[in-house]
Amino acid sequence: MPYVDTELVISAVPAGGHRQFAEGTTLYLAVAPDTRDVNSDDVQVAPHEVSGRETVDLIKLAPAGVDAISVRRIGGEDTPLPALANRARVACRGALGVDAFGAALDITVGCVVDTSASMARMVADGTLDVAIDIFAGLAAAVSGDQPVRTVLAGRDVTDVAGGSLAELRTRVRDAMAANGFGIGADIDSAVDRISETVQHTVVITDAPSRTVPGYLGVGWINLIGSGDRTTGFDGAVLPPPSQGVSAESFYHANPHLIDAAVAALVAPLRAATR
Repeated sequence: MPYVDTELVISAVPAGGHRQFAEGTTLYLAVAPDTRDVNSDDVQVAPHEVSGRETVDLIKLAPAGVDAISVRRIGGEDTPLPALANRARVACRGALGVDAFGAALDITVGCVVDTSASMARMVADGTLDVAIDIFAGLAAAVSGDQPVRTVLAGRDVTDVAGGSLAELRTRVRDAMAANGFGIGADIDSAVDRISETVQHTVVITDAPSRTVPGYLGVGWINLIGSGDRTTGFDGAVLPPPSQGVSAESFYHANPHLIDAAVAALVAPLRAATR
């Protein structure tokens, strides 16, 4: 750079006419004076993961006295997430057409997990883990640093311990192991309870979609085959993995299924970004 006589912000945008950075994109930035002096100072910015972003402000430069400038990094890194959760975060940003919500638009979200006995096979094959990762990616995209509440819906409603989104699937599994599976799930009561403290709730269940009640501010992840989807169901449907294949491997090989699930989940949220 030749000189800095006023405050400057260095930003990055996707090249080639793309609307957002592709998944797995990391930016590397170095800034130095426009001089042949081999001893000139330069600034190396730590690698910045920008998957799913439309534009990223990286650093701010400003005059700081004679022959000096101040350099301040803008923002921080995305919270590390498992690969499928990160895919969901990128898809969520793309579906909503935003990088992140401003503080005044942060949306608090929560999750209700069905713990009826029929869900045991989804735990065993890993489909529930995938669903939890999808929710974690959505939460990371729309909630910022706000805490996320998760509850188990059985005959009673049980809170899952708080913590990082990256470890959410582990905490849900631990809570389910401690509480066990039951006959039926009182999803209505769980949604009512969690909706008292969050603006948008995601329900993960294997209940046939025709039995799912309609709520404002609630999205649904149905863990049943796509052939069981009924007309008029607006939620996400996660088909089971192929025989002998783990759900995680299946969805890694079919990322479009993550994108489709996220698109269905965020449909009620699009109005909040307009």
